[in-house]
Amino acid sequence: MSQTERQMFSAIAPSVRLDEWLQLRQQHVAYEQKATSLREHLREAQKSYDEVSPLGVISKLFKNENEKRIFDALKSNRDKVADDLSSADAEIRRLEDCIRQRSMDFFRQAMNKESLEYIRNTSLPISHRVRQSLEKMTQDVQRLINAHATAQLLSLARVQEHVTNLISAYQGWTGQLNEQSERGKQ
Repeated sequence: MSQTERQMFSAIAPSVRLDEWLQLRQQHVAYEQKATSLREHLREAQKSYDEVSPLGVISKLFKNENEKRIFDALKSNRDKVADDLSSADAEIRRLEDCIRQRSMDFFRQAMNKESLEYIRNTSLPISHRVRQSLEKMTQDVQRLINAHATAQLLSLARVQEHVTNLISAYQGWTGQLNEQSERGKQ
């Protein structure tokens, strides 16, 4: 990564350290490679174990002492590789969670006003793309606001029409009650 990119990263999200993020990525890659190797080793260990004990633990009952030691060694090796793989997979998940959290922190900071202004006003290659994206987003938001405002005006006109009809109906109904009341008094 160039020095310019490092400076931009630091300016956009000062609390997210680029070196830590890159180190997490390197560790993740290393553990992915380790897990791939362990998966292959586990397949081989399982195959060796299955050859010696096609019936699993029951096969041990029919073995002599020397064969039982081989059986135990193969089972122990298979179990150790399986445990190592499980640990590697757990570490991969932990690293992915850390990377995800760091990425969220970076994007949260990158979306604040100061960071966006910095990106927009620098002469970096990303600045042009950010300006285009912000302009498009502004246009999209304006279209949404206009569509919402139009829908609200139409809805308000319908509500106003219904309120007017209700007022007329109420006045007509109360007028009839008043006439009946006047007739009843006579």
